Amino acid sequence: MALMSSISGFRGLVGEDINALSVLNYTEAFVNSLTVENKRICIGRDTRKSGIFIKDAVISTIIALGYEAVDIGIAPTPTTLHATRKLNSDGGIIITASHNPPMWNALKLSNPDGLFLDEKSINLIVERSKNILREINWATYDAIGNIQEKYDYYKNYIDDILTNFNIEAIRKMGFKIAYDPVGGAATIADRYFFERLGCKTIPVNAEITGDFPRNPEPTPQNLKLLSEVVKNSHANLGFAQDPDADRLSVVTGNGVPVSEEFTIVLAGEGFLRKKKTDIACNLSTSLLIEDLARKFSVSVHRTKIGEAFVTEKILKEGLEYGGEGNGGVIIPSINPCRDSFVGMAQILELLAETGKTIEEIVNTYPAYKMIKDKIDLKGKVNDKDHFYDKILRKIKYDLPNFEINTIDGVKIIGDKQWLHLRLSNTEPQIRIVAESLSEKHSRSLIDIGKKVLSDIIDLR
Repeated sequence: MALMSSISGFRGLVGEDINALSVLNYTEAFVNSLTVENKRICIGRDTRKSGIFIKDAVISTIIALGYEAVDIGIAPTPTTLHATRKLNSDGGIIITASHNPPMWNALKLSNPDGLFLDEKSINLIVERSKNILREINWATYDAIGNIQEKYDYYKNYIDDILTNFNIEAIRKMGFKIAYDPVGGAATIADRYFFERLGCKTIPVNAEITGDFPRNPEPTPQNLKLLSEVVKNSHANLGFAQDPDADRLSVVTGNGVPVSEEFTIVLAGEGFLRKKKTDIACNLSTSLLIEDLARKFSVSVHRTKIGEAFVTEKILKEGLEYGGEGNGGVIIPSINPCRDSFVGMAQILELLAETGKTIEEIVNTYPAYKMIKDKIDLKGKVNDKDHFYDKILRKIKYDLPNFEINTIDGVKIIGDKQWLHLRLSNTEPQIRIVAESLSEKHSRSLIDIGKKVLSDIIDLR
């Protein structure tokens, strides 16, 4: 399988697509694309075993090109983006494949503002990486860059973001919280975060081993252990993150895991009750976001799938809140990226100031049933536009009474129901997502999507 390139970075299987040579190649192409100010690049990684050699290859390439490498060690993605901006770096490299299993890894790239690169910038790097005869300006012996280690930067980051929240109100509540960082990048930072907020904690899956003790996606079906711990320990709630800690899920005090689609809604309740703003989110985010918007008399702006697209919409339109239904919360005035720590602080502040529980807030919203499915497509789709065009023609013929949105894949929209078919940015798969007010109907929509696909491509 070829290395996957998208706004989510350069991602692949370790030992096949991700190796020392490919890391050197893409790192050099990235550094070459930068507008040089300080000749400094910030690097952070998650806890995958492969992150050790990848980080060494990245740093070696950076200093060999005459740049300073600021190594903040094992660090959440939002922490590395924050450091890139605050430490006046020319760019940032985050070594993580996010929610993918341990055999995957990736280079996620940011500009000096701590924002992920846009499609145009990624395409320029791809083109340079393909030119094996390109000229590379390696530094001479007396111009080799140096390495600066800042392994405790996560404390600076947490101290900074917490200045935006009512810490005293949270401390007074003395919340008892079970948390599950899946042995990932948040494992160390979580301890400091909850300590600063005066929370009693019960860690779950909070040891760094290089592997992940559960499926890395923080979705309800993967949070059985956390749910049991919350219930049996009589905790107020539970939090779960993915390996690079940009995504967040919540477990109620009764030990019930809430859909990750609720994270942006819960944090949004906390933010919008103090400051009204339109909301930006991606095309696959739940209808819950529309209900949140109606509650506060604001509008929703949908984008293509991918954090960079949502952030771009937020900044372009001057919005102050957004995110993605996969558990990503974005408050640009604090940190203009998906940030699980910002999400946790916003939710805890909401609970502290209102005296409400997660259950009480969740129960004020419709009980939508979203189903997410996927089909492997290795080598079966070579022309994305042609593939989508065939889906569109088939849907228009089979389902003529639905509204259709094609800004990212093909989404059909009806009254309190929708079906979305799109190629993944991070894996060789097609995502099939459906939502309605009943699980049976959502499943029927998924079946319709699979039937459309089976009519235009061999899924065996």
